[in-house]
Amino acid sequence: MTFFFIHWKSPAQVAIGWSSRDALIRGKISPRTQAMADAYPEALEAARKLMRTGELASHVHQVVAEKFSKHGFSLGHLSGHSIGTTMLEYPAIGAKSNVVLQENMIFSLHPQVVDHDGKVCLYTQDTYRIGKKEGECLADVPWKFFTGEETRQRAAS
Repeated sequence: MTFFFIHWKSPAQVAIGWSSRDALIRGKISPRTQAMADAYPEALEAARKLMRTGELASHVHQVVAEKFSKHGFSLGHLSGHSIGTTMLEYPAIGAKSNVVLQENMIFSLHPQVVDHDGKVCLYTQDTYRIGKKEGECLADVPWKFFTGEETRQRAAS
């Protein structure tokens, strides 16, 4: 249940956040980043529904790529990978991964979404369990951006 976010307008302007599925954003979110964020839930849900016994890992990647493409974005690399005794394990969820998914396999799904001119990227990560009929997202927090004000408000109260 992790989240990693990268947003940039130029190499000199980078904001990075890390926590349980939540991004910490400094400054104003660009309209392009917001459009990526708006497309994410649809792509993640489509992937989750395919994370089932007997499905090919490449099909999961394909549906994620199609959902983001519909919104005008592409994927920067693999959509995810298995998690076992180490964080990065075989098999990957990618275009050429013809591995058949099996129940109870654990995957990190982290599509790296890039706009077509390569200036904006959004990269998140959630952990999923492969199920008999569909996947189970193991993250139990809402998918949203945080500014840091939430902590200041809680500390003041």
